[in-house]
Amino acid sequence: MTLMPRITIRNAMQEDFDEVYPLLRCFTGSNLPRENWRAIFNSPFNSPMDHVGFLLRDNDKAVGFMGCIFSRRSIRGREFDFCNLSSWIVLPDYRKYSMLFMRRLAELDSCVLTSLTPSEKVYKLFMRSGYKQVDRQYYAIPPLPFGSLHEPSVRVTSEHNELAERLTGDSLRNWNDHRNLDCRHFLLESEGETCHVVCAKRYKRAPGLRLKNIPVAVMHHASNPGLVSRSINTITRKLCLRMRAALVISDSRFIGLPSVPFSLTKPAPRLYRPCKDQPFEFAPHEVDNLYSEYMLLHF
Repeated sequence: MTLMPRITIRNAMQEDFDEVYPLLRCFTGSNLPRENWRAIFNSPFNSPMDHVGFLLRDNDKAVGFMGCIFSRRSIRGREFDFCNLSSWIVLPDYRKYSMLFMRRLAELDSCVLTSLTPSEKVYKLFMRSGYKQVDRQYYAIPPLPFGSLHEPSVRVTSEHNELAERLTGDSLRNWNDHRNLDCRHFLLESEGETCHVVCAKRYKRAPGLRLKNIPVAVMHHASNPGLVSRSINTITRKLCLRMRAALVISDSRFIGLPSVPFSLTKPAPRLYRPCKDQPFEFAPHEVDNLYSEYMLLHF
């Protein structure tokens, strides 16, 4: 009689949530509600795949999981399949099998893979595997009452019907795919240019400060970082006012500046692996935080 292998890895399906959930609760410092985790298994995005990640099992016991948030995106009018990697966890006794997940990822040649919250070990592993870094840090920017006198003026639109009428192309598609999620959309206009910005209100500890659970506007997408860079103080002040936030937190690639005066910074590496079947040179801000765990887990 041929013995079946004890350790197996297979595609994770929507119906596997109840089996995987105890693993997800093992994340250090995670206090996310059960329904937030369920969102990974019920993504609202148009998925090119029929699964939600990979499941490592020891016979009938779940011992490892990697979430894959698949989506079909339009970048500069071209279609791409994206896969945001989320919630990679393997129980300590089974860490030697972690590379089985990497083998599965290597098979996703048709997808652009993103890793937006890698641990230090995962960061090193992905960089050795050919991933590229699109960002190194984020800024925490206060709404200054000064510093915008020499900046171009900015008009901000956030009304639903006006956004539906005025957004076009990739921005309109991004808005449509996220308009029912917990985020806010803004159309910025300045000097004949426009920029679609997507922010989420969260309650976080301010980097470098002892303040906890302060309301912040987290920027996850900016279609035109050049516009943001020219009026960063004006935009920060207006976003904080619209979202009733104390700070704007943004990855540096959405700001378009090497530094922001009076801001605090924190390391935050963002990685991606280009699609092997469809070579394309993405601008850093085009590999954004939309269609990702940030949108579904609400952290």
